[in-house]
Amino acid sequence: MHSQQVSINVYALAIRKLAAAHQTGEDLSDVKHQVDAVIQAMKEEMAVDKMVQIEMWGELLTILDSCSRNTAHPSWITVINHARYRVKSRKNTAVQYYRQISA
Repeated sequence: MHSQQVSINVYALAIRKLAAAHQTGEDLSDVKHQVDAVIQAMKEEMAVDKMVQIEMWGELLTILDSCSRNTAHPSWITVINHARYRVKSRKNTAVQYYRQISA
């Protein structure tokens, strides 16, 4: 489990770096594509077990929630909110799939 935590922190750091890049002037659409690529890379590294996926997406979401402060720069918030939206979508998809196979 420790290696998963380290892995999640690496992806969270990559997303925060992309938010900082947009904050310093990088194009938003490019940054969003890069955020999507980071999230896809995390998905590809995950185990097949949906419960593990739900847990990992939840941990990443918790980290991203802690990065979203109302005093942060609007450009930072835009990227973090985009990442949160994508992660929530991945988590909800895993939950729905888990419910289907459990029923």
